[in-house]
Amino acid sequence: MKKLISILLAVVLVISFTASSFAGFGDVPETASYAEALNRLARLGIMAGDENGMFHPESYLTREGFSKIIIAISGLESTAKAMTGATIYTDIPVNHWSTGYINAAVAKGFISGRPDGSFDPTGNVTFLEVCTGILKALGYTEKDLTGSWPLNYLSKMSELGITKDINLKTSDIVPRWVAAIMFDRLLTTPVKSLGGETQIFAIAAGLYSECIILADSTIISTLKSNQVVTNKGTFNLKDTDYPVAIGGQYAVLIEGNDIVKVFYELRTLDRIAVLKSSGREITYARLLQNGTMLLPDDINYYYNGAKINFESLDSILEVNSTMVFAWNKSRTGYEYAIIIDPVYSKPEVVKGFNPADGKIGSISIKNSQIIRNGEFISASGIQENDVAYVVSDILGTNRYILVVDKKVKGNMEGILPSSLAPKYIKINGQNYEFSSYMNFGKINTLSSEFRIGDNIVAILGYDNKVIDIYKVEDIGTEQELVVIGTAGTMSWLLDNQALTDKGLFYFPDGIAPELGMKYKTYVKGDKILAVIEKLSTLKDITVDSIIGNRITYRDAAVQIMTLPQNMEYYYNGSKLSGIDNVMNTLHVNTSIILADSSENPGYEYAIIIDPVYSKPRVVSDFNPTIKDIDGISLSTARIIKNGEIIDITDIKNDNVIYEVSDYKNRNRYVLVLDNVVYGTITGILPSKLSPNRIKIDSATYDLSPDMDYSKITDTTNALKINDKVKVLLGYDGKVVDILYTPEEDTSNYAYVVNFNQTISTNLKDYGEVVYYVKLLHTNGLLATYKTDVNPSQYKGTLVTFTKTDLDPDPAREDIMVSLKQVPLMSQLKAHNVNKNDRMIDNYFVTEKVTIINSINSTGYGDAEYDFMNWEELPHGLIEEGKVLVLNHVGEFDDINLILLNDLYDQKFKNGVIIDITQGYDYSILTMLIDGNIYTYQTPYKVSGEFGSVIKVKFINGEVTQIIDWQTPAKQTTKIQAVDSRRIKIDGVIYPFAENVNIYFRNNLGSFTLKGTDAIDVAKTYGKVSVYLTAPLEQRGKVNTIVILE
Repeated sequence: MKKLISILLAVVLVISFTASSFAGFGDVPETASYAEALNRLARLGIMAGDENGMFHPESYLTREGFSKIIIAISGLESTAKAMTGATIYTDIPVNHWSTGYINAAVAKGFISGRPDGSFDPTGNVTFLEVCTGILKALGYTEKDLTGSWPLNYLSKMSELGITKDINLKTSDIVPRWVAAIMFDRLLTTPVKSLGGETQIFAIAAGLYSECIILADSTIISTLKSNQVVTNKGTFNLKDTDYPVAIGGQYAVLIEGNDIVKVFYELRTLDRIAVLKSSGREITYARLLQNGTMLLPDDINYYYNGAKINFESLDSILEVNSTMVFAWNKSRTGYEYAIIIDPVYSKPEVVKGFNPADGKIGSISIKNSQIIRNGEFISASGIQENDVAYVVSDILGTNRYILVVDKKVKGNMEGILPSSLAPKYIKINGQNYEFSSYMNFGKINTLSSEFRIGDNIVAILGYDNKVIDIYKVEDIGTEQELVVIGTAGTMSWLLDNQALTDKGLFYFPDGIAPELGMKYKTYVKGDKILAVIEKLSTLKDITVDSIIGNRITYRDAAVQIMTLPQNMEYYYNGSKLSGIDNVMNTLHVNTSIILADSSENPGYEYAIIIDPVYSKPRVVSDFNPTIKDIDGISLSTARIIKNGEIIDITDIKNDNVIYEVSDYKNRNRYVLVLDNVVYGTITGILPSKLSPNRIKIDSATYDLSPDMDYSKITDTTNALKINDKVKVLLGYDGKVVDILYTPEEDTSNYAYVVNFNQTISTNLKDYGEVVYYVKLLHTNGLLATYKTDVNPSQYKGTLVTFTKTDLDPDPAREDIMVSLKQVPLMSQLKAHNVNKNDRMIDNYFVTEKVTIINSINSTGYGDAEYDFMNWEELPHGLIEEGKVLVLNHVGEFDDINLILLNDLYDQKFKNGVIIDITQGYDYSILTMLIDGNIYTYQTPYKVSGEFGSVIKVKFINGEVTQIIDWQTPAKQTTKIQAVDSRRIKIDGVIYPFAENVNIYFRNNLGSFTLKGTDAIDVAKTYGKVSVYLTAPLEQRGKVNTIVILE
C-alpha cells in the first residue's frame, strides 16, 4: 500500500510549528515525515498509541478509530460521552468502548453505517470516507461543492491543501501515519465561512486558543513570577511542563485567568540584537553574524507587554535591544515582533587594560564579541576610561561585550541636591545624573579629592549616567564643528582626522569622527581635546533617481523628495552655492546625509558623497550563464546601461562595467558603459615613457589609473603614433583601455537582397529592359539601384559595387551600379572561432567586422538574412559549408567582412507533431509550425508520439524535408520563472530565440500556441519540454517549448 502513497517530507513541514518536545512513540523516528504532525495531535489527546507506547504507523485506520479521532478533534468528547451505552448496530455491543464516539460521529454525519445495518467498527476506513468526514467537520455540505460525488469531495480537499501530495484513490484504506498528516492539516484549515471573521478549525472547535507571550516578571517588575502578559490579556501560567519564551506564540487552554495547558509552539522565532537604527533601517547582530534590514511596517510590534505604533520604534529601539521576530508559516516574512530592553551587567571602567589578560575588572572578554560605538572591534580597540558591560538578551543568550565611550569634559559647578546626598553633578551648566555604581567617596567626604571649580571629565555609562570622574588640566575652547569629510570619503585624511566646516582637526584617540555629525567639542589648535556631545540627528539616504530638482530614494518604498534650497550643502569638502550646482553633483547611488535642525523645522545642512565605483572591468568573451565578470557578480544586482535597466544578455564584449554602491556599500548595482571613441593616435602626452593623456585625432583624453600603461610604454608591441585604435572610456571620461583596430572600411561591399526588371518608357531607351538590384549595405541600409547587367545570378551573394551618376544635372541623381561578385572561398571547410583572442583560424578579426548571415535566397521574395555581431558567433568550430567569404585586409590579413551560410539553420523550422496518418508505405505528418498547420508526406513509414518535435526544411511556406527528430534539452514539471526574454528551470536560465514557440497541450490532446503570459510558475505541469537551437554552452537559445497540462 505504501507504494500508492507519495508525500513529500518538505510539504509535511510547510506549517511552521516548532515542536519543543516529542510524543515519544517507540516506533516513530523523530526524523519521520509525519512525526511533527503526530506530536501535535498526541499533545492535544487526539491520537495515541497502545499500552506499550507504540503508534503502529503502517497499520490502517479503523472505522471506530476514525470515529474517535473526528469526534475528539471536533471538541465533541462530551457529546460522545452522553451517547455511550446504546447502539443501533448489530455488530457493536452496547458496552463497547467506542459506542459513544460512533453514535456521535454518525449523528454529525461524519461517517455512516453499512447498508446491511452493521457498522463494521474494526474494518478499515477508506480515503473517501476520511475526506468526507473532514469536510463535514469543516461545515461543508453537498450544496457547497461543485461537481458530482465523489470527485467534488476530493477536489475540495485538494483545494484546502489537506490532501496535498497524498496519492490515494477513493477506495484505498488509510495508514495511520497518513491520517496523522491529514488531521494535523485540519487543525489549521479555515472552517467554512458564514460571514465575519474566518477561524481555523482548531480554534473554532475549542481545542485551544492562540496567544503570544509578550512579557513576564523579568520585563514588568509588577508581575508575579508565574504571571505572563499575552496579546489576549494577563494570565497565571499553571502549566510548568512546557517552557514558554518571550515572543513565542503557543496553542494553550485557558480557563478564567489561568493558562492550564500549553500544547505546543506555533511559530519559529528569529532573535536579533540591534546595533544601530535609523528610521526603518537597523543594523543587527545574530549569533556571530551581523547585517542590515528594513523593519517591516505591516506587522504588529509589542514592547513592555503592549502593542506600539510603528512610528514609535525609532524612539524605543536602542543599541543592544533584543527583537524577537516570529516567522510566518511559509518563512517568507514575519508575523509580529517583540522588543525587549537589553540586560546590562555591572559596569567596569577600563584602567590599565592589557588585551592579553582577557579581563576588564570582573568581566571576562575571552571568546566574546566586542562592540564599541556601534562597531565590532578586537580587544586592542578598547581604550583607557572606556566603560565595559556584559550585555545579553532577556534569556541570557547572545552574550557580548559592550564598550561605551561617552565622556563630558568641563568645569564642575555643583553636586545636587548636596554632596551628602548626591544625585546630580553640574558640569558647564548641565546636570548629569549619577549612576548607582558611582564611587561617591570621591565627592562627599572631607578628604575627597574633587572640589567645586575643578576641570573634570565625567565618564558616562550606556544610560548617560555618571559612573566615574577624573581631573584634567586644560579643557581648551568650546566649539561646534560639522564633520564634512572623513578618511572613509577622502583618502588623504588619516583615520583620526576630520575635515570640518571650521577646518582640519584631529579627533581624540578612540573616537571615530562620524560623517555629517555636528559635535560640541573642546578644541586647542588643530586638536579636539574632548567631545562633549553630538548635536545632530542624521538621516542617511541614497539617491535612486533624479527628476528635475527632486530625487527619489528607497525606504520601505520609493520616496520622492524635493531638496530644500535654503540650507547649506557640502560636497568634496567645499560648500556649494545654488541648488543647480547641488543637483549637478547627484547621480544614482550618491549619498546625502541630512542633519535635522534643533531650532527650526526641516534640515539644517547636508553632506553629499559620491557613489563608490569599483575597479573597471572590460568585458571579453562574456557568457551570460556564468553571471560573473572578473569578480563582479551579476546574479541579483540591477544592471544599468545608458540610463536604463537591462538584461544580462544585453552586455556585450568591450563594454566597461563597474560595481557601484553608496559609500556604505549599500544599494549595489552594476553600471555598463559603451562609451567608445574610434580614431588615430596623434599624440601621447607628456611622453611615451610617462603618459597620462592620449590624443585621438584632435581630442585629448586623460588616462585612467586603472589603464594598463604597458600597452603604451612597452618596448615591444606597444601602441604608437598613427595607430588606428578603439578607445574605451570609463564613467569619468578617462581612458580605461585601448584596442588596436586595423583598417575596416567595407563601404564598397553589399549583399544582394533581390532584383527585378522593367521595360523602359523613357524616350532615350524606350522599350529596353531596365534591371534593378536591391542591396544591403554594410552599414545596414537597404537601397535599390539600376544596374548594367542582369543581376539574377547575384541574389544572396556578396558583391563589390561602383556607382555612376547617369544624370548630368548635379541637382539630380540617376545612379547605376556595376556589380562584381566576391568569390567564395576556394575550399569550403570548417573554421575555428577563438572569441577570447578575437580570431578565426590564425587571423585576427577587426573591431568593426561586418557579419552577414545569408539564410535563404530561393524563391521570388527578398533573400532572408541576419546582421550579426561578433558576440553572436559560437566559440569553437563552425562546421564545413557555413563560412562562404572571409575578406582579408591590411598587412596582417585581418578579417573585416564575413558572409555565412545560414549559420544557425534558420531556414529550418521546428514542427510539433499533432497527427500521423499511415499509408501503405508512407506516412503523412501533420504538424504545427509557428502556430499554423502543415502536412508532409514521407517516402517511408515513420512513427512517433504526438507532441514530438521535428526539425524540417521550410522553404517558401512549405515543408520540403524532414531533417531529424529533436531531443529536448530539458524536461521538467515546474518552471521557476519566465519573462519575455528567458525561462528559468532548476536554477538554470535559458534565453529565448527571437521567435520562440510555446505550445500547450490540454487533456483532450489539442495544441494551442500561446505567449509567456500563459505560463503559471505556481503550477505543476504534466511535462514541460524545452528545445534549443544549440547546446546552452554554445549560446543556444530556446526555440520551442511544449507543455502538457
